[in-house]
Amino acid sequence: MKYIAFLLLLPATLPAQSVSCALSGTVQDTGGAVMAGVTVKLTGEGNGFVRTVTTTGNGFFSFPDLTPATFTLEIEAPGFKSYRQTGIAMSSGEERSLGQIRLDVGAVSERVTVSAEAVAVNLVNGEKSGVLTSDELDHLALRGRDIFDAIALLPGIVDTTDGRDAPGPTSIGGISIMGGRNDSKNMTVDGVTNLDTGSNGSVHGMPSMDSVAEVQVLMSAYSAQSGRNPSSINVITRGGGKDFHGQAAWYFRNEDLNANDFFNNQAGRPRSLYRYNIINWGINGPLIIPKINRNRRRLRLILGMISGPLMPQLMML
Repeated sequence: MKYIAFLLLLPATLPAQSVSCALSGTVQDTGGAVMAGVTVKLTGEGNGFVRTVTTTGNGFFSFPDLTPATFTLEIEAPGFKSYRQTGIAMSSGEERSLGQIRLDVGAVSERVTVSAEAVAVNLVNGEKSGVLTSDELDHLALRGRDIFDAIALLPGIVDTTDGRDAPGPTSIGGISIMGGRNDSKNMTVDGVTNLDTGSNGSVHGMPSMDSVAEVQVLMSAYSAQSGRNPSSINVITRGGGKDFHGQAAWYFRNEDLNANDFFNNQAGRPRSLYRYNIINWGINGPLIIPKINRNRRRLRLILGMISGPLMPQLMML
């Protein structure tokens, strides 16, 4: 009973995950005829997520409401070689069509494997957007660990802030997207508006760079669901995983590491105070509940500390 009580309490602690993506396609035989009732399986490469559908009478399959991740697609049909496509990286809000997938005649034990292109062309709509992945954020050497400093590196974005020494609620204020006013943009975290609508120049909370899986900046021609502002910055936090990982970092800056400037030296003044300590640590992986969650796919525990108190998060897959 204690496990059941624990699980019942989880929904109150979970952040909203309403920013999703969708994947679709059509299955055909070698002659181009559509194939109905074919089993199509989609697997999350990092988190073990599995969803299975069957094609419609028109050979069409669709996987709506997916959490952004990298997927593997597998198709099997009697009398045809099995088909496998790996490395399908999906970003938030993306609607991707794989087009016509043709199965070759042969035994199911034979397999055709295709690796997805590193950069996919959006053929579904005319949306213009920029995306930063967790990989890119991990390898960017940003002085203040401010995600808006990273956003300013995308084409079409200008940062009018003098300096970003540390993340803060007003970090969004200096970002101009496609020539728009500084107060004309929105920001969401996992689909929930994070913008202080009283000022339109600050946010309620700043996610740490280490907790972010993806940052998407919508610039123009996006769908109506994102039409609250002329542009929008959508942050997706990291989701669940099958394996345990840990990390720790201390970003330290102090005037003792700096040289004094010319005018201070001339006047005999000491170096100006310059002290920043941004501490970050995290442990993530599956939350194993005996006899309930043995396969490590259903729940992930994330603990982290960003320059202050411990902040636990529980995320369902």
